[in-house]
Amino acid sequence: ALSGTDVIIRTRGETGTGDGDITFDKGGDLNYNGTGTTRRLTLDAAGDITFEAGSRIYDETPNSQDSLNVVLLAGGVVTLEGGVVGGQAAALITTQGGDFVVGDPDNSIVPTGFTNNGTVNTTGGQNQDGGDITLYTSGALTSTGFTANGGAAGSNTIGRAAGTVTLDAGTGITLTGPVTATGSPGDHGYVSGAGGAVLM
Repeated sequence: ALSGTDVIIRTRGETGTGDGDITFDKGGDLNYNGTGTTRRLTLDAAGDITFEAGSRIYDETPNSQDSLNVVLLAGGVVTLEGGVVGGQAAALITTQGGDFVVGDPDNSIVPTGFTNNGTVNTTGGQNQDGGDITLYTSGALTSTGFTANGGAAGSNTIGRAAGTVTLDAGTGITLTGPVTATGSPGDHGYVSGAGGAVLM
């Protein structure tokens, strides 16, 4: 579906007896190769959003010109699970220059917590700027880190700019790994791309 249009998966405002959670299960692979650079995937949950260990949002052709904007709106918590020894790898979301957004405070949609024990990486594809990472939560934000670097420069071109990382948590931020937003070097002596701001 992403090859032709944006995709929204929503449980907010729907009727039923469930708790409104959205779970990207351990066998879930979303490969956006070939979709272009303007597509958006929105998950809008009345409850929690969980990416189980082993799930992936990615492009099977690294450094292609494809990218994906990912928006996560939840009334509960947003979780990317870590890996399991001898089992599933940690949950993975790479956007190749697309933005990664959690929460929409302008419309009073802010999750009650965010935990990332997997990977969130918005580094640009070949000759593409890095995407922005923007997270809002009314509770705690815990993460192994975030990456928003500029993509590799094309032949005889300047480096690409990194994205901006904005982390806004109501009850504290805990980072157990680095937050990087570094512009890429230019090719054959061309100037490097601008570094991105990290705002907390």
